[in-house]
Amino acid sequence: MEHEIFLKDDVKFSGFWMRFLASLFDSIIVSIVSFIPAIIIGFIVGVFGAFVDNETVSIILGGFIYLTIVAANLCYYAGFHASKFQATPGKMLLSIKVVDIHGNRISFWRGVGRFFAILLSTFTLYIGFIMAGVHPQKRSLHDIVAGTYVINSNGIVAKETTYAE
Repeated sequence: MEHEIFLKDDVKFSGFWMRFLASLFDSIIVSIVSFIPAIIIGFIVGVFGAFVDNETVSIILGGFIYLTIVAANLCYYAGFHASKFQATPGKMLLSIKVVDIHGNRISFWRGVGRFFAILLSTFTLYIGFIMAGVHPQKRSLHDIVAGTYVINSNGIVAKETTYAE
């Protein structure tokens, strides 16, 4: 059951390709940002790992690095979406932002929920992401679960390409 939308009539929803490009840009940034602490953690665990067997060190190192990457992604996406910008740097670059049903900034905790709801879009063989290309409000599965919308923040809409049938 779809909830009533309280966004203004002139709101332009951001489509699949704009969101994809923003995500690509953000992935590069998050990879670089999470790489630095992962290297530091790897060095520390490696130094202390000289005193324990290698299998234990590998498990600890892998776990710390994985948690570092998840934490970096969580802070990046939830933090930026809940910020005054309402967008990650990739979304800002393309003039799109994340809003709630009223067009307002989302809370940090809604951003956290949206981040984890992305797992649903991933587990459905990325069909959850592709939904943005066919949904009337261009919402992905994680947007529906989190109650969010991705809109063009400057009112300019990229020209839609349609193909003759």
